[in-house]
Amino acid sequence: MSSLFEQAIINAPNSVNPQKVLEGKVANAIIRAGFDLVSFNKTVGLNGEIGEIDVETRTLSSK
Repeated sequence: MSSLFEQAIINAPNSVNPQKVLEGKVANAIIRAGFDLVSFNKTVGLNGEIGEIDVETRTLSSK
């Protein structure tokens, strides 16, 4: 069974909202490229008053 996080990414490309479709495509492309997602469609602030993080990845350290 997939988590709510994974289910949101799976469902996004089937949304009627073109912005959610694009976010889902981006998230899936990032996953296929081998990167880890930290969050997907995460609200920021109380009840999302500040905004939303559409797709967030881990920072890669440079050495």
